[in-house]
Amino acid sequence: MLKSSWLLAISGGQDSLCLLKLMYDCVGGSLYVVNFDHRWRRTSTLMSLRVYYLARYLCLSWRYYRTAYDIRAEHQARQYRYANLIQLLSQNQWQGICTAHSLSDDMETYLDQWLSQRNPEGIWRLCHLSASQILLRPLIFFTRAQTSWFTMITYLPIWSDMSNYQTQYKRNRLRHQLLPYIKNLNRRFAPIFPRVLSPLVMADMKSWLCLPIWLQYQMATQWGWPPDEMKNLILRYNNKYELARHRTINRFSACDSCRSYHFNMVV
Repeated sequence: MLKSSWLLAISGGQDSLCLLKLMYDCVGGSLYVVNFDHRWRRTSTLMSLRVYYLARYLCLSWRYYRTAYDIRAEHQARQYRYANLIQLLSQNQWQGICTAHSLSDDMETYLDQWLSQRNPEGIWRLCHLSASQILLRPLIFFTRAQTSWFTMITYLPIWSDMSNYQTQYKRNRLRHQLLPYIKNLNRRFAPIFPRVLSPLVMADMKSWLCLPIWLQYQMATQWGWPPDEMKNLILRYNNKYELARHRTINRFSACDSCRSYHFNMVV
């Protein structure tokens, strides 16, 4: 991996610490740690302080965001995070945003969007960022069990986030109630579910064309398209590079990203 500056969204949990460890080993000190505190629990400030000490130990720059008002909905919290990350990215010369999304997260997102019967583009809510080459997800092919194993062999000081176990959040009910039940019925559910769901959602050409070029290329690779059609996708992807970046920044600029407490600290 080339040495460049990346924005790292670090919460202090299992996956994000794996991301911090891997990126630090690959890139070194040219990283910028960003932590968000949504105040969903009493110990959230202590967890942010723990991330600060990790950044200080690694001699990395660090920025902290704390919401000035209550955000209870998960989609609002997600919009808040990406609005601030996109704002940071547009103000500085960083290579892009790096998040700790794993394969388990993607599977939960697929299932959540499918059950909610939202439009096809909503199933890939992060792919418009990937299409503009400003979002990197190094852990996207690793499950939560694999990242747990990595934290154990590298002795990473993980913090158990209790908000991940609260059933008032829909995603937690999917993770701890629905998914274990389905996996108990079919142990091959985890590896085959994304492949089975994708063709069902992209049933017609209009739905397919709604997807970013980057995602079309990924799915076509998975389905084994002919080389000529793959080459055409690559050409379309290159032509829409600047357009995708422009649309990405505009999409999140409408979010209220200013009502927060934040400060910089370069150690």
